[in-house]
Amino acid sequence: MSLNDFFARYDTEAHCAGAQEESRWPQGFVCPRCGATSHSPTPTGAPTGSARGGAGCRPR
Repeated sequence: MSLNDFFARYDTEAHCAGAQEESRWPQGFVCPRCGATSHSPTPTGAPTGSARGGAGCRPR
């Protein structure tokens, strides 16, 4: 895929994040620690979730 094709396919951050999420969890999100299927995005440096940021289970 060329850089132009990439930008055409993933024209927004939301499209890119959605494609990444679907690639990582094709059957939907499942927490590798506790098996929870609901999640909240956690920013980098947040006290819960991955130290790199991303999706992690979080009590609501």
